[in-house]
Amino acid sequence: MTDADVTARTSQLLLTLFYRQMPQLVEGGHITSRSALYKIKNGKDERYIKDDAELAQYMVTVASRTPGSCRRGATPIEGSALEALARQYLVADAIIGAWHA
Repeated sequence: MTDADVTARTSQLLLTLFYRQMPQLVEGGHITSRSALYKIKNGKDERYIKDDAELAQYMVTVASRTPGSCRRGATPIEGSALEALARQYLVADAIIGAWHA
């Protein structure tokens, strides 16, 4: 029998081993079966992101380091001010999303 998704099968076997031989590690939350949802490459930086919330936080961090544009005559929001504003938006969006769920 062959498995097309070798990584998932290997992960399942390792989890079974840890659960049978060292259940306190699994029950304590030190070993989980969640894998990364996204693989992000930004230049030479490569990361694995576990969920949408972490992806949003990473995007804010990257965007705050990138020069932006604004309307003619408007004062641009850049750097730490942009990052703080974007993080406030993410918190508000999460609260609204939880309220509607």
